[in-house]
Amino acid sequence: MGARRTLLLATFGVAFALLEAGPHSRPAFAQDEVALTGRVTSEAEGAMEGVLVSAKKVGSTVTVTVVTDHEGRYRFPAAKLESGQYRLHTRAVGYNLDGSPQVDVALESTAILDLTLHQTKDVAPRLTNAEWLQSIPGSEEQKSLLLDGCSITVHRSAKSPIVCRLSDPPIFSRVLRSAI
Repeated sequence: MGARRTLLLATFGVAFALLEAGPHSRPAFAQDEVALTGRVTSEAEGAMEGVLVSAKKVGSTVTVTVVTDHEGRYRFPAAKLESGQYRLHTRAVGYNLDGSPQVDVALESTAILDLTLHQTKDVAPRLTNAEWLQSIPGSEEQKSLLLDGCSITVHRSAKSPIVCRLSDPPIFSRVLRSAI
C-alpha cells in the first residue's frame, strides 16, 4: 500500500510539473542559449559599446531590448524571443540605423545579424527630453525653471522635444514670462 501511494504521488507530481511548464516551455539547457546575436559597428567608431538594440516581433506589442558589450556584440537570450520575424531598432545618440532590418528567429538555431550605424546630421530627433535638459548650460535650479515653464506652455501633443519647441519665438517668450 505504501509503495502504491508513493507511486501515485510521484505521478501527480510529474503531471503537475508538466502542466506548470506549459506547451511553450523550453528545456532547462535552452535558458542560456542565444536566439539572436550580431555586432553593432560604425565607420567612425568601429565596434560600438552601449548601444541599445531592440527587437519587436512583427504583430506584437512587446519589445525586448539588450545592450552591446565592449566588442559591440548584442545577444538576445532564447528565453526572451519566440520563433518568428522581428524588426530591429537601435538607440545610440548621434547615430542612425538605416531602415528597420528584419530577421527570422527560430528556436533550433541562432540568428545572426550585424548592424551598421551611420552618423546622423541631425541629432535632435534622437535625444530625449532628459538628454536635452542635460545638454543645456546652467544650474539644476535654472533648468527646473525652464522645465516647469515648458510643462505649462508647450503643447503636450507635440512630438518634438521640449527644447526644440523653444526655438519658436511666441512659445519661447511665454516660457520666459512664466518663469519670471
